[in-house]
Amino acid sequence: MKYAIPIFFFYFLSYALLAQTVSEPISDYKTFKVEVFFEIGSFELTTEAQASLKQLIEYKDLKGLNLQITAHTDSIGSVSDNKQLSENRAIAVRENILSIGLNIDSLFINYFGEERPRSDNDQEQGRQDNRRCTVVLSYPKRVVWVDGIVQDSLSQPLAAKVIIKTKESEDQTETDSLGKYRLKVPFNKVASLEIYPEDHFYDTKMFKTTPGKKDIKMKFQPLRIGGKIRLNNFYFVGGQAVLLKKSKPELPRLLKFMESMANLNIVIIGHINEPGLTRTPRTNPNFKLSEDRAKLIYTYLLDKGIPSTRMQYKGKGNWEMKFPLAKSEYQMELNRRVEITILSK
Repeated sequence: MKYAIPIFFFYFLSYALLAQTVSEPISDYKTFKVEVFFEIGSFELTTEAQASLKQLIEYKDLKGLNLQITAHTDSIGSVSDNKQLSENRAIAVRENILSIGLNIDSLFINYFGEERPRSDNDQEQGRQDNRRCTVVLSYPKRVVWVDGIVQDSLSQPLAAKVIIKTKESEDQTETDSLGKYRLKVPFNKVASLEIYPEDHFYDTKMFKTTPGKKDIKMKFQPLRIGGKIRLNNFYFVGGQAVLLKKSKPELPRLLKFMESMANLNIVIIGHINEPGLTRTPRTNPNFKLSEDRAKLIYTYLLDKGIPSTRMQYKGKGNWEMKFPLAKSEYQMELNRRVEITILSK
């Protein structure tokens, strides 16, 4: 019987405690703009105009909507007739929008006839551009400011790209010379915090965008040649080279990291969970499973444009399990892992 020889791996970890502060919510007005155009001398809505206004139905469930309608004409006809025509166009648009059933708090109409042309009325193309009605919809949205600082384990600032995502938003920034960042995000949402420090491996955490101080522990692993880094949150279905659903968001994050480190060359190493003291032979299908898990990630990066010259992949079977006698599902998940080894940078 072959016995596994205990192997100790040194992961170069740099733990950082991010003192992140979320402000009290404030109102931030968002706007949506749509324009519709009319035939010569007409205030009837064309099929195209009705389709454009139908986009507003997306805001039907929002409260506190403010609506502003501004109507214009070309210069054909008298000044007084054009003023009346622009008013009729504004009314036609207003009635169409009201039929959608929006929760409108305030509604303003302005009509200028031919007084404020946007284009030259000497050409038909310009006159068509002037036969328009502009609709601006605004609504209050509660947001918070998220302030944080990115440091290494020695409290030294790290230059990093910071991304905060919710289901409805995504924003990003870079830390300043002190490692500080600030982003505005929707209030009371579950958000993912992604940090990509220079010359370190990225890390991600989830947090709630509610007011208060949030101490978030993250691991920024220095990129050292020969260093081995476990890919956090890459977990596989037992017996398959298939990522668990909760792990799929990690693929684009790893891609972003590889894109930002253009000179980094790596080996992707797959592992399996096969508790016991016997080393899985290379000819065993389970050993191939460890290769297939590494290949899955390799293929994803390759398909997304990372050159094959920057990557290799291989399996290690159960030779380097974190928990050789794993009993809990958590321990098994950690055995079914993928790591990368830094070849050059």
